[in-house]
Amino acid sequence: MAGQPGESAAGFGEPLARTAPPGDDMIAGDRAAGGFGPVFEEEWRILPRILVVDDEPTVVDVFHEFLSAQGYEVTVASNGEDAARMLPDLRPDIILTDINLPGLSGLEVMRQAREYDPEVAVIVVTGYASAATAIDALRQGAYDYVTKPFDLDEVHQIVERGIANRRLRAINRQLVEELREKNAMLERHESELRERVRIATHQMTTLYETGKEISAQLELEPRLQLIASRAAMQCGGAAAVVYLKTPDVEEFIPTAVHGIEDASRELTGSVIVRDDVLGPAGFDRRVVRLASTALIDIPGIRGAAYAELLAVPLMAEGQDVGVLAVWGRDGGFLPDDETFLTQFASQAAIAVRNSQLYEHTKSLDKLKSEFVAVVS
Repeated sequence: MAGQPGESAAGFGEPLARTAPPGDDMIAGDRAAGGFGPVFEEEWRILPRILVVDDEPTVVDVFHEFLSAQGYEVTVASNGEDAARMLPDLRPDIILTDINLPGLSGLEVMRQAREYDPEVAVIVVTGYASAATAIDALRQGAYDYVTKPFDLDEVHQIVERGIANRRLRAINRQLVEELREKNAMLERHESELRERVRIATHQMTTLYETGKEISAQLELEPRLQLIASRAAMQCGGAAAVVYLKTPDVEEFIPTAVHGIEDASRELTGSVIVRDDVLGPAGFDRRVVRLASTALIDIPGIRGAAYAELLAVPLMAEGQDVGVLAVWGRDGGFLPDDETFLTQFASQAAIAVRNSQLYEHTKSLDKLKSEFVAVVS
């Protein structure tokens, strides 16, 4: 590469003042304002790397001494072939190359470098006589060019702009990636929210329709049977049992069964005890949801067992009415099933309590009629 550096090349014989890598103050300010994330900081943790490619040792030495003094990590190559071999491992941020190299040209070095790193800033060095070639290099993707005899201050400014431009690209890439991740997260949340709204709407509609159906029947026994069947159907269970608590004593008796053919009920004594599977629902007013590896006998129902259970307490006006238990769902009962059955149980408990009061009133009316008949 012919030509000598200009006199304004900061004086080759004088010591050069060492400065911080360009753009660090800008990056530091941005980090203080919020930072760019761990990926960006790791990418720029080391010194910016510059590859100088020229077949003239004097020019190589000048660039090496000057750019090293500015705080860059400088690697040199005397021809395009050597530079091309360095690219995969070196991954330079800036390439300062002569266009007219023997063998592999500077433009070919640029093309190969951009295959490894599309954002590498390539600065071509050329003489005044080949300015058209330098302009063509810009069209092909070079970042900038300098002409001989070059001014080191001008070279420094171009390199500084190239590093700053590369860093801004890195910031932009990081921000775009973060935005993409956040958009994907928002889309997932939106999809989940839509699904929750759909489920909640379906549950509210089902509760309303089922409530009307239950309210249409005032007799206790058919009302209990309807509650058991609707609980099993809406939760996807194979069977359901309604246990009512006997007045004034803590005994729970199975009074309605759905989904179990030829069910044999234990009608004497309490079938729910504190340490049994339904104990928390009957005595502690807690929901029971489990999926066992072994079959669980249904309390009060001989010969019936399932591995999955969802049980909720039946309460009306703060008083225990009983327990509603749904059994047998492949894969186990879901949290949405628990939510629905809890709400359904609140509605059902009031209906059961009203039916009990109705039955009690009918019983009193019957006793009154019999008493009047006897007295008459």
